[in-house]
Amino acid sequence: MNVEQKNALRQLQYGPSVKIAIRFKEPWWTTKLNIVGGQSFTDLPIRTIVYPSHGVGTDTPSTVLIASYCWTTDAERLGSLAMAGQNEVLKELVLCNLASAHGDPITYEFLCNQFLDMHVKDWTYDVQTMGAFAQFGPGDFQDVYTSLTYPAANKRLHFAGEAISTRHAWVVGALDSAWRAVYEYLSVTKQDDKMERFKELWGKNVEWTSPSVQPQYDQSGQPLLSDLLYEHFGLIEAAIGVGEIKY
Repeated sequence: MNVEQKNALRQLQYGPSVKIAIRFKEPWWTTKLNIVGGQSFTDLPIRTIVYPSHGVGTDTPSTVLIASYCWTTDAERLGSLAMAGQNEVLKELVLCNLASAHGDPITYEFLCNQFLDMHVKDWTYDVQTMGAFAQFGPGDFQDVYTSLTYPAANKRLHFAGEAISTRHAWVVGALDSAWRAVYEYLSVTKQDDKMERFKELWGKNVEWTSPSVQPQYDQSGQPLLSDLLYEHFGLIEAAIGVGEIKY
């Protein structure tokens, strides 16, 4: 591992994020307001409200609402109440915010009557993550990100994870990064048979496709996986038709 990669691992920060889920007696957002799925945004402390769509139109609709989804300083403020054991204070704050965000007929008293249970997930205090997702600062995409998107230990150590993706903080980013790591490993080890199987199973990946290369197609009209390992800042390229990564 070179100096740039060691510094990148130390420098990259993971940001705080909190989700507060509340289970109600009924899915009032659908029965009262006809809301199915989607999100609402507010400048109130709860910031983002996420409505479920699972089970809508059935006898068992979800009655759990993500009453608050927030990150950075907003998450730290709500998380501090949970960590301090101030669940009743947090409950009152969230229900008041929900009532204010939705308006009549959703009142604080109505929500208190509907309330069954509340669960707070604070990734900062999760011992498995110690933070929610990668939080890149100014210049980090140019320095930190690019240092981790190529292998270490003479191409034997390949990094993968949501942090090593332009779509970090999402599961799709982790999958994109995993695709790149596997493709990269099969390329440098020249495992052509496994590479063909990998292409059949997983196809190509939008994040790692070079926009500068004219796409090629096979006889069936399917795009060829020829120059798919493309690093956005020019540090990594795949040699077209060779399957060997050049550095």
